Amino acid sequence: MKATLFLLLYLLVSPSFLRADILGPVEKNVVEQNRWISDKIDHWAESLDVYLANEKYSDRPNQTRVTIDNRVIWRENKKPTYAPKLSAKIHLPHTQKKWQLAFATNDDDETSEGIGRNRADEQVPVDSISTFVNIAQTIGRIKTEFQPRFQYTKEFETKYRLKFSSKSRFGAFEFKPEIHLFANIKDGTGQFLSLGLRWNYSETHHFELVNEQQYSDGNNTVETNHGPIWQIQHSTRMFTRHSLILEANNRPLYQASRYVAASELYYRLLKNVLHCSVTPIVYWGREERFKARFGLDFGLELIF
Repeated sequence: MKATLFLLLYLLVSPSFLRADILGPVEKNVVEQNRWISDKIDHWAESLDVYLANEKYSDRPNQTRVTIDNRVIWRENKKPTYAPKLSAKIHLPHTQKKWQLAFATNDDDETSEGIGRNRADEQVPVDSISTFVNIAQTIGRIKTEFQPRFQYTKEFETKYRLKFSSKSRFGAFEFKPEIHLFANIKDGTGQFLSLGLRWNYSETHHFELVNEQQYSDGNNTVETNHGPIWQIQHSTRMFTRHSLILEANNRPLYQASRYVAASELYYRLLKNVLHCSVTPIVYWGREERFKARFGLDFGLELIF
C-alpha cells in the first residue's frame, strides 16, 4: 500500500500527469511491468478457455481484465473505512460462444445494476465469485438480456435478471428507458425502472436527468432516485462528474431519505493501467434530521 501511494504521488508531480504523450522512466517501467503481467493473465485465460471448450470457436483475442481497487470511504463522525477489492472479468471467448457463459468476480448487481448505481455507496463491497449466462437479443430498438447468475460469497446463491433497454436520439437529446425484472435471496422478486434523459450540450459537456424507481417484494420496499448529473470531459484522461440526487423510500411512509451532492474527479494517470478518483460528498439524511454532513471517497485502481 505504501508503494502504491508513493507511485501515485510521483505521478501527480511528474510531467506525464499533465501530458499524455510524455512517459518518464518510472512510468515506462510501470507500463512495461503491467503489460508483462497482463500478457501472462491473458495467456492463462486463453489456455483455460481452450481446455474448457475443447477447441477454438472464435478468433477474438483474449481480453481478461483484472482490477485491484483500493478505496477509502470517510463520512463525518465515522471512522474512515479502507475497502480493497480484487475484481476480474474473465474473458473466455471460446467457452462463451460454445456455452453462452460469462464469468466475473464481485457482485455487479449491487454496483452497476439497479437502484444503487447512482448512489454514493457507504458499504464495504463484499467479495464474491460468480458465473452467469448472458443471453442477449435485439428486437427492433429494444435490447433484451437474460442473466441467470450463480454466485458464491459465504454460501451459494442464485440470481436472475431480465433486462429490456432502448435508446432514442432527438438531435442533441438521448432518451434511455430501461426495465429490469429480478429475483434474488436478499430482495426476493422485484422490478427496476429507469427513464434517463441525456442532453449532449457539446462534445465535452453532458447533462443527464436521473429518474429511477425500484420495488422489492421481499421487504415491500419502494426506492427512488431523482436528480441532475453534469459531466465535463476535460481531456481523454480526465473528467469531472457533479450530481445532486434525491433518494426516497416508503419506510415508514414514502418520503425523502437523503439528499446527496457529489463532485467526482476521475483521472487516468496511466491509461488502462492506473486510474484514480476523488469524490467530495455533502449529504443530508433523514436519520440526522437532514443536517449537512460531509464525506470523501478516494479510489485508486490498478488494472491488468
